[in-house]
Amino acid sequence: MPKAKKKSSYSASKGQTSKAARKAAKGRSHGTAQPHQSPNRKRKSSKKPHNSTKRSRTRRSGRRGQATEIRVREEVSIAAELLSSLPANVWWRILQDPNGEDDLASGSRQEYRVILPVLLKANLISTVNVDGKYRLDYCSAGWEELGAIGMGIRMQTTAMHVNGSASYYVVVGPKPKYRNPFEQAKAVSADGMEAALGIRTVGMRVNTRLNKQDDRTMKERLEQYRLKVRAQALSEALTALEDMNDDDLREILERSGKMAHDFKKNTRVSSAVAAAAEDCSSSDGGVEEGMTDGEEATAGDTGTGDDAWASEVDEQIANSIALDLSIRPRPRRDGNGMIDVDEKKKQTNEKERMLLLSLARLWGYYDSTLTWKERTRVAAAACKQVAYDHGFAKSTGACMLHQWDKMLTDGVRSGAKDPLASDHRGSVSETDKLESEHPGYLHHLYRYAIRTVGIKASFQEITDAMNEKSATPLEQRPALSLHYLQVYRWFVKNGGKEKSSKEKPRLTDEQKSARVEWVRKRREEGFLDEDFPVCYLDEKWFYTVSRRRKIKVLPLGDNEEAGADFVVRPKTRSRRFPIKVMYLGVVARPRPDKNFSGRIVLERVSKTKKVESRTKHQRFAFDALVNDEIKRGGWKEYYIPGMTAGELCDIITDVYELDEFVSERLEFHYASVSTGAKKTKSNKRLRDSHLLTGHQARNEAGEVVHVTLDDLHLGVRYKDDDEVEEDISCDSDFMLRIMPKVGEKVRAAFYWLPIGEKQEDGTWLGGRPIFTILDSAGGHGTNEAIEKYRKQLLDEYNIILVHQIPQSPETNVLDLGIWMSLQAAVEKSHRLKRGDTDALHATVMKVWEEVTNEEAFENVFERLKMVYHNILRNRGGNDMVEDGRGKKGREETFGDVGEAVPLFELDGGVEDSGEGEVEDGGEAEEDI
Repeated sequence: MPKAKKKSSYSASKGQTSKAARKAAKGRSHGTAQPHQSPNRKRKSSKKPHNSTKRSRTRRSGRRGQATEIRVREEVSIAAELLSSLPANVWWRILQDPNGEDDLASGSRQEYRVILPVLLKANLISTVNVDGKYRLDYCSAGWEELGAIGMGIRMQTTAMHVNGSASYYVVVGPKPKYRNPFEQAKAVSADGMEAALGIRTVGMRVNTRLNKQDDRTMKERLEQYRLKVRAQALSEALTALEDMNDDDLREILERSGKMAHDFKKNTRVSSAVAAAAEDCSSSDGGVEEGMTDGEEATAGDTGTGDDAWASEVDEQIANSIALDLSIRPRPRRDGNGMIDVDEKKKQTNEKERMLLLSLARLWGYYDSTLTWKERTRVAAAACKQVAYDHGFAKSTGACMLHQWDKMLTDGVRSGAKDPLASDHRGSVSETDKLESEHPGYLHHLYRYAIRTVGIKASFQEITDAMNEKSATPLEQRPALSLHYLQVYRWFVKNGGKEKSSKEKPRLTDEQKSARVEWVRKRREEGFLDEDFPVCYLDEKWFYTVSRRRKIKVLPLGDNEEAGADFVVRPKTRSRRFPIKVMYLGVVARPRPDKNFSGRIVLERVSKTKKVESRTKHQRFAFDALVNDEIKRGGWKEYYIPGMTAGELCDIITDVYELDEFVSERLEFHYASVSTGAKKTKSNKRLRDSHLLTGHQARNEAGEVVHVTLDDLHLGVRYKDDDEVEEDISCDSDFMLRIMPKVGEKVRAAFYWLPIGEKQEDGTWLGGRPIFTILDSAGGHGTNEAIEKYRKQLLDEYNIILVHQIPQSPETNVLDLGIWMSLQAAVEKSHRLKRGDTDALHATVMKVWEEVTNEEAFENVFERLKMVYHNILRNRGGNDMVEDGRGKKGREETFGDVGEAVPLFELDGGVEDSGEGEVEDGGEAEEDI
């Protein structure tokens, strides 16, 4: 994605720390950005690692020769770290956003309740009394203080006025992507947050950081500071209560109602305060709602009464935890009869949930003085006792108490008939439930996924896109976490089909016999052994699209509008001449113990040639979106009056991340018509030192006009000594030129094998030969050329060529699966790339170097063993090769094929099975 354009309004200096500068900044309007540091001023980064647990920081300031220690408050330090965690160059709302989309909480991936104490204590926001009600407001003094101190961040604040009210925003970074929050809001509303700001969201939180540990550290520090502020407030409140007389204290406690009981229970104050709290707790409404008679009776007691009750509860909890749910038959706890145990019972009903909540409350699950570990023990005891009494095979519900309590409270408030009723209704699929509750939702997500990842994407890629779309902030329907098999079953259930066509060749009896003999010989020589030195050579056309991936077509849903099922079909300039590049590749079995990945050679079938003339073109970048943006003139947004052509070319290179070859050849030109009778149109080029405007040209009407920015065109012009790649045919000349390089790289790849000593008779002594298997395609050259490079490889590198049997591409691991996996990766990686051979070549080499892995290579070599095995089992045919080389074939035990399956005698030909010719069921496609 192109970088944000540079704004000339950010040339003002920042970081003003003098009193006059702060006074001038304070007098500026809230509607303009308040800079704090110049983007041109370079800052020296500290070499010391950041310590997030440090409570305070110091900065040295003052004139030269004077050092003054300024101790930064803890809340200001935390606020600076919080702002540093925001995505840079984006405007963030300072006060809480009701929708939770663009405030400081969503940007920093924290909850607003934990950052609120820091903002208040750092004087970044304040409370204002309006008509007897308090609300939060922006506080400019704190932001000016934070900007003056610096703390290693560059920021500015501004206000956006909507309907007479102001919303205050802050941006961290040297140059915001948008000049003000209003422009940013328009862009986000039109294009979405990811497209407008380059920020991905998960739920209501941005998802930009790779290290989640930083978020957890910040969360812990904010939570610790919040608890510290609460403790200070409680301490101040208790100190104030100590100084009050009994009448005033009693009045406050009476107004607090049921909170008086908790106050008495959880605080330690003077005897007068405790007595007042005790008296108020016995008044109407003074006892906590939901307390039992036993709790009311002991609420005001102290000493032995409380200890006795606690001892009794502990004994009951211990007895419940000691219950054995594995006893069969299970006796009742009162000794009267047995309990029928249902081994399949897992879901609790409404009555059992009510019993769980009541028992947990009786044992103090909601007692705020208990630790989390103690409350967990209470929940486990209550659930185990109810499970024992009601015939459950295992304890259940311990993790659901808080949710059931919320369901009960919400149900009582809303008047629900069965607030604790179970939602479990049996084996109803998740997709069916979604279709019934939200008709058309899955169709909507599927259409979006197809537009995003393409109609040839796998179901895993489609499912990922659907899940991500459902989690966007603007989506009101539930966020999904579907598995790709759920989407596949829903796709088939709704009439979806995957369409494809494939033709398969036949094998003659002679070809079958030759295949059996060749496979037997290779097995005997040990070609399938893991440490056998053999590599495989083949050629392959790589395409921008392979036509192997199927187009997914989903019929129109009942709740969809007409035209929603429209699918953009893939287009090509010519079906007869698609964009393609041929490569010659050599691979071998990976050897992790030798640090060998299996990749040896991938060479483009081409030759270099010098450009015939200094032509120009507009192939700026491999990315199609970036290339189209430059061709449409998007670079004009970065022009500043007075720029030279060279300066703008440098900015374009940085913004669009162009490579060195293109950046050195960028040039601007404009058209001008000659004054002769023919009126020939010519292009006038601008040198790097020329200004972009102020030139004159003649139009087609013969008038002299001034050249404007819209009259300029950007292009890439070749130099005199430039060389380009030209695709050629794989023929004798190419093979004679490339095979010595192949031999050298093969020997280098098998570095642990000695080459041996060459004898006078041409044989090798003491070394180990390396075998190279290749097919007999015509592209490998004439017989004379083949004999020439065969002899050269043997004489110079001790490499023996072995030609595979005709009509047997599956005996070469490249045709068996490696080419296919590479083509699939190329097609996926080349999406949204430029459609020409140079861009395709860059994608192929990137996939070869970065995407391929040893595990994929190893899987294909293991599949080759099954291919050999099934060729022999099928007497040279391909039926078993296609059906038995996947998972089904891997489950079989091989052993000695000659003994397990009776084979025909090779000298007698193929036995007549009476079935006639058998159509090939799975021969791999021959590319050459």
